[in-house]
Amino acid sequence: MQKVQLPFPIISLYLAGQASPIRIPLAEQDYLSLEREEDLRQHFQQRFQEAVMKEGEYLFLADYELPEDFELAEVSLYFDHPSFEERLDLQAFHLQLPYLRRQQEQGYWLMLPQLGLEGFAAREEDIPQQLKQLVEIDVLRAGRLEYVQGLLPLFWAEKMSLQKGSVDLVAYSLKELAKLKEKQENNLLPQAASLLPKAKKQQLWGHSSALEELLQLLQQEGQSILLVGPSGVGKSTLLLEAMRKRRAKKPQIWRTTAARLIKELSGEGGWQEKLHLLVQELRQAQEMLYVEHLLSLFEVGQYSGSDLSMAEQVRQYLDRGEIRLIAECTAEELALIESRSPSFLQHFQRLELFAPKGAELSAIVSGKIQQKAKDMGLKISSKAIAEGLRLQLRYQPYSGFPARSIRFLESVLQQQKEQGGKISRSQVVQAFCQESNMPAFMVDPEIKLDPFALEQFFRKRLFGQDAAIESLRDVLALVKTGLNRPEKPIASLLFAGPTGVGKTELAKLLADYMFGSRERMIRFDMSEFSSPYDVMRLIGTDFNSDGLLSSAVRREPFSVLLFDELEKAHPSFNDLLLQILGEGRLSDSRGQLVNFCSCIIIMTSNVGAAKMQNKRIGWAEQLSNMELQQHFEQELQKFFRPEIYNRLDRILPFQPLGQELMLQLVERELALFKEREGLKRRPIALSCSMALKIRLAQEGYQPKYGARALQRAMRSLLYLPLAEELNKYGPDDRLDVLADYAPKEQRVVFQLKAQSQEFSALIEQLSQGQYMDFASELRYDFHLLKEGQFFIQLERQLEQIRREQAEQEQANAARFLNKGSQLLAEIQEKGKEIDALETEMALCSLGYRQFNRQRHQALKDWEKAFFESKLSLYRLMDQQADQLTLSIYSTPEAFADLRLPQFIAQACYEEGFQLEMTAILAPKQIEKLEEEVWLDTAAYQALEQAELLEEKKENGQNYYKIRLSQYQYLERRVQQLEELAQLDSLGRLFALRLNIQGPGARLFFAHEYGLHALEYDLDKFHYYYLLQGNDQSELPQAPHRMKVRSLSRSPKRKYRLQRIEDSEFQLSKQEVPKDQYFQQLYSIWKQLFKDHIEALMQ
Repeated sequence: MQKVQLPFPIISLYLAGQASPIRIPLAEQDYLSLEREEDLRQHFQQRFQEAVMKEGEYLFLADYELPEDFELAEVSLYFDHPSFEERLDLQAFHLQLPYLRRQQEQGYWLMLPQLGLEGFAAREEDIPQQLKQLVEIDVLRAGRLEYVQGLLPLFWAEKMSLQKGSVDLVAYSLKELAKLKEKQENNLLPQAASLLPKAKKQQLWGHSSALEELLQLLQQEGQSILLVGPSGVGKSTLLLEAMRKRRAKKPQIWRTTAARLIKELSGEGGWQEKLHLLVQELRQAQEMLYVEHLLSLFEVGQYSGSDLSMAEQVRQYLDRGEIRLIAECTAEELALIESRSPSFLQHFQRLELFAPKGAELSAIVSGKIQQKAKDMGLKISSKAIAEGLRLQLRYQPYSGFPARSIRFLESVLQQQKEQGGKISRSQVVQAFCQESNMPAFMVDPEIKLDPFALEQFFRKRLFGQDAAIESLRDVLALVKTGLNRPEKPIASLLFAGPTGVGKTELAKLLADYMFGSRERMIRFDMSEFSSPYDVMRLIGTDFNSDGLLSSAVRREPFSVLLFDELEKAHPSFNDLLLQILGEGRLSDSRGQLVNFCSCIIIMTSNVGAAKMQNKRIGWAEQLSNMELQQHFEQELQKFFRPEIYNRLDRILPFQPLGQELMLQLVERELALFKEREGLKRRPIALSCSMALKIRLAQEGYQPKYGARALQRAMRSLLYLPLAEELNKYGPDDRLDVLADYAPKEQRVVFQLKAQSQEFSALIEQLSQGQYMDFASELRYDFHLLKEGQFFIQLERQLEQIRREQAEQEQANAARFLNKGSQLLAEIQEKGKEIDALETEMALCSLGYRQFNRQRHQALKDWEKAFFESKLSLYRLMDQQADQLTLSIYSTPEAFADLRLPQFIAQACYEEGFQLEMTAILAPKQIEKLEEEVWLDTAAYQALEQAELLEEKKENGQNYYKIRLSQYQYLERRVQQLEELAQLDSLGRLFALRLNIQGPGARLFFAHEYGLHALEYDLDKFHYYYLLQGNDQSELPQAPHRMKVRSLSRSPKRKYRLQRIEDSEFQLSKQEVPKDQYFQQLYSIWKQLFKDHIEALMQ
């Protein structure tokens, strides 16, 4: 080993008299840049030592360029480009460039350090031309001609100087190089772990005392640290913040996991030997190993013939003080570790983190989210953050705080990134509803719950269980008001009653009502868990197995969880049930928490049903709701442990099905039968006589088996005979099928005939039963409107105006009061109309009134008029609803193709909107106005780009003087789009502004912003960028010279030669003639407009 001193050149670049980063040429096209010369020497020494000296590349020194070999010079270049002729912002220019050269045998080695470029010239007179070629290639390759700012690096270096420096290096003998190489090959640390980065920005809010304690523990030599706290509390973030704040460079921390360790250390010689080498590396480097999820160390390393885990092996090194660890685990995992190896934890200094609560939690979440929003260029209200935190605490209290709420709000920010603006409380509620599929009226306390609509939803779908539905209504009302106890499931219900009466069906309906789909019900047949081992399968039989229950709830955290026939489960299941019902959580076999607070727990039981039959309490006679409730409560109290019974929110009793309900059940089963694929895909109108329905009801009435007996009867009496009859006809035959019951023959008979065209068309459109549903859905839609934000806000404002009648607002208030009152009365009248129409359709469906086309038309007319009322309500509550400014940016060549603005103009004509068109042009001699203004901190930070001239501080407030620049464009009003071609003489057309006014115009085109591409030849496109706003759209900086294609990664919509491609509109492969493009788009626009209005009203 021998020390060597190496001289090297230092190049300093100067910007406006100030030194820029110092640069050292290392090799071809490779420069090392730093501000301070001392830092530069250190980095150059490390880099040269690693890349040359430790690799034994000593021949490199023979060709090494000494500082005295370089010569400073300057060249004058004239730069021009063909594109300058078509541009207003660029023209040919002269350029003075300092450069370095070194004379060699074959010619001159040339360097432009300010651009990081190198070249070669054979003769001295060729140097200017070679440098010009270097600059031209760099300008084109880097795309510097797209914007004027791209050319700034050519001008920033006013002066360049060359100095001489030196560093001390170490040269190795061949034997020493061989040892170094062997050591590098055996270096396991970079393979098995990653160096923990040092963050630049604040990572942690709160936990200040824990942070101070951790910083002190890191300074103590030989001390291992165990971070203990709930998942998501901030253990990893605490460590990152400690790394950011501490000043000492040692020890560095390497992060890894048990899975990565076993993967990288396994192989020849076994993981034990490589673990020993890894520990020695850490010890020699005096660095620490950070292991995430300490418990997992106990689960890796075992193999056939050895139960020794990696954790047990690591303990030996901890005993001898050869390794320092940082690890993390939860309290539940800590208990498992103590049970497996009590002595393992004595080597750690524990640092406990507790989940923040109340004001501290709010401050942590608010600080993190406000910083994230600022980084993304967004704003979010404090109410929105508070609402997001409230929802997460209510429905997922064990998911890890503050991490869970931070992740949720970050996802909201990400969703709103493209739209920009300020995120409101309602947007957070909407995002939560999308994530959970819960209805907004159950989540948002500002939206009222309609008990009548709630009951009707269930009564329409479940017959004869009024007591159960009323009890369920009361439970959901309690959930809505938030009066139920937190940190437990949304509701814990026990459905009690005989088999086949609708217990499982009500659970599915509840899943549909609360979470948007019947598929959100997770069912467990408890007869399958009749032994202790079977019960263990629910949470996992060992560390490496997933529990059936725990994994299902993790996949669907917002769901209805049904434990069917609870009495058949093994008694050990009650211990699990106690945790679920009591605290809304459960630990699986891995010690990980499962959250049940976003679930509705339903248990079904037949306990007490047999006793009702034996005592003849009345299978044929209906019990009162009170008698039914008392009977099942008494029986269930005897059967279930008190601690289980007392944790139930409500027991819902189910009546035995009476014979008078059987006809309703028959009607429902027939309606469901008609929806089956075999009937829907064939042109068949099936009807059943009353005689057949009565016979099905009689045959299907078996109190012991409930509705299941009816399904068996319908299958044998109707479905199978009908299938045999239909097989005699072709799949396209249009048939009227009347099913009747023949008493003498005691079987079902069928009458089949061809359908009349008029009646078959009506049947294909909607059956009578479906008309009834249609009317009910319209009435339900009316009640949704009354619960919606616009209707409630209108009522509040009208009431406030009536109370206050402020003089300064008397005229506006009177107009609003008049319009609002009229609209309110109109909507109330619509409610009476739909109630009457629904009654009429109900009578038709039951056969008491004659069905005709006029009744159907009345429903359609009411639906159309009701939509107009919704639109009027939207326009009244949103003063900007009828105004829209839509600006289209492109090039003169693209504006020769007028299809896109024509589509919009034609839609305005069809909708009766007023349209004003203004062409925006950049004149050939464009003017640029500049103005100097003072701004406060908030206004200055809101600017994307601004030239700062001066800064001052007054009364504790910072003020900034900036120069604002604005181009002066020409604007010309046009009556017809064809007039655009006549404006070439005035300047370069780059934008078309459309001012649109009409009922709901802003919402009608709400989906058209973004990049559009029109194909004019095969795979060749013109691009248009659409911006919208209700005020005059603000033009981006110098839009007349921007590249429209670069504004978006991919077009929102492509108008190809034979089809339109738009993923949002689900248009891609279907070929459409060009003359039908507008009709296709217009129909989609109208439907989206209607959908937007409907969504706003709810």
